[in-house]
Amino acid sequence: MGLLKYIDRKGHVATEIEGDDVEMPKETVLEGLYSKRRKLVKAVSSTVMGVSVSTENSHSFEKDESVVLAPCGDDTNTNTTTTTRRRVNHRKYIVVSESSESDEEDDPKVDDHDLDQLGGLEQVVEYMSAQEILKWHEIKAKKEARLLDQIARYRMQMRLQHEKNMKLSKKVRKLEEFKRMTLDNEKEAMPMVGVNRDEHEKVVQALQNELANARAEAVYEKEKMKQATNEFEEHKETVEKLNKALEVYKEMVEKLNGELDREKERRGQELVLLERVSSERKWLIQEGFEYVINRLHKSGEYNRLLGAVQTKLWSSGAHYGVVAGYAHCKNGGALKDVSLYKREAHQEFLKAVHELEHTRFPYVVAVSKCAERTLDELRALEPMEMEGDEDVVGA
Repeated sequence: MGLLKYIDRKGHVATEIEGDDVEMPKETVLEGLYSKRRKLVKAVSSTVMGVSVSTENSHSFEKDESVVLAPCGDDTNTNTTTTTRRRVNHRKYIVVSESSESDEEDDPKVDDHDLDQLGGLEQVVEYMSAQEILKWHEIKAKKEARLLDQIARYRMQMRLQHEKNMKLSKKVRKLEEFKRMTLDNEKEAMPMVGVNRDEHEKVVQALQNELANARAEAVYEKEKMKQATNEFEEHKETVEKLNKALEVYKEMVEKLNGELDREKERRGQELVLLERVSSERKWLIQEGFEYVINRLHKSGEYNRLLGAVQTKLWSSGAHYGVVAGYAHCKNGGALKDVSLYKREAHQEFLKAVHELEHTRFPYVVAVSKCAERTLDELRALEPMEMEGDEDVVGA
């Protein structure tokens, strides 16, 4: 009850207790469930050693084993209530949380192995270049060749050592047979055996020592070969991982190359269109205006209006001329004395028409030299009168 009261004061309680031996009062559980300030949070794994209490400030404590006291009834002989001490061997995990957002689901955990693979993949994709890939292939080939050469040497040494051990074992068996035959004939050949026994025992002992050394060397070579094999397997797994990452990198490079080709093609089309627009703009400013004016001078609409003006002007002049001549003649004056009389007037008229048809306006010529200016600058250009017959353009 003391622990449960403490937990009720500090925060929400979530317990998960495995086993059938633990009994808790119903009032205590309801007291923790219906707390005004706290809600029940999610229970975690019950395999954690001890009791762990977690608050918002990450406070925790552990207890290896807890003792639960439960009333076991009245003793009929003594009429007293006995309390049985029951030891709980199961582990309990209690979580105390100050947070009120206990109903939200935890985010899915990401496996560390997946994070390692993803991080390795990003590093390979980000930092690998074509030269590094070629260099890596060279190092891989050299390391594989070196490991294969070491394994071949180890196998050769093991085979030679095995042959040597077989020969030594054969010699030992022959010496042991000879020793046994010598012992059988000890009585008959005692003088000879007594002289050569020590030498034979020394030879046998030396061969046995050599055989033991050879076996120890064989075990050592076997361990080295096993270590080299393990290293080769690890290297092989690393090579497979890098090959997979390289395949992914190649696919990304191909995809980026395809996008780059499409972007180049689009840029090429835009460049062609831009060159066309630029050339058309340049032609419009340098030649287009003058071309339009020349076509306008030769068009029927312009000539018809201009002819109508000229005709009306001629009719008006003729009217006033007739009136003035009639009055002058009425008074008895000569024709040449009339102020409006001009013999070369018709030739001057034809000359003026020719100049109108073949003239080049200085303002248009000046504008044609401003092909590099913007549209706003062209709109701001105005003809400026200067000395002489030439016109210039001013902004």
